[in-house]
Amino acid sequence: MTPYPDILVRAYSQINKDRRTFLEMAYQCFPDTVDCSITQLFNWESSEGRTAIFDLYYLESAGYIEIVAQGRKFGIPPTPYAYILTKAGIDILEKPGELDRLFPIIPFTHHSSTEGLNDSEILKEIINTLERLRSMVHDMEIPDSEKNGMLYYINALLAHPSLQRCTDTTDDL
Repeated sequence: MTPYPDILVRAYSQINKDRRTFLEMAYQCFPDTVDCSITQLFNWESSEGRTAIFDLYYLESAGYIEIVAQGRKFGIPPTPYAYILTKAGIDILEKPGELDRLFPIIPFTHHSSTEGLNDSEILKEIINTLERLRSMVHDMEIPDSEKNGMLYYINALLAHPSLQRCTDTTDDL
């Protein structure tokens, strides 16, 4: 059993919001580093702090930030005390649409049919609806060029990595 608190369970859109926040903080500070000691957010003693540290290391492994940490060489969990945006991090923030592509925020409007459902259940419902729509389009008596155009967009939505991750996690429900 680990002496550290569990990482928070978050919806995919919340994970992306949190990671975008860290990238935006680094962008605002650039070329200086973000000082992690100015906030209690980055600590091992709370689930929130552990989750924030997890997000920073995720962003570093993706090449978007560089972390300066304590304890890497002594068997102590590495605690970030500063981080800075890399060229790749700057690129995703400045290239139009790139941040939304890599860290999409999927807004949900809860209608009566989805009341009480969590984000992954709603996404699963959307995926099922898109699959039914795809089947309906196949059966429509319209020119093939129109049918193929509609199917292209439906298949593109179904193949989006955000929905693929959703189906990977909701299959276990």
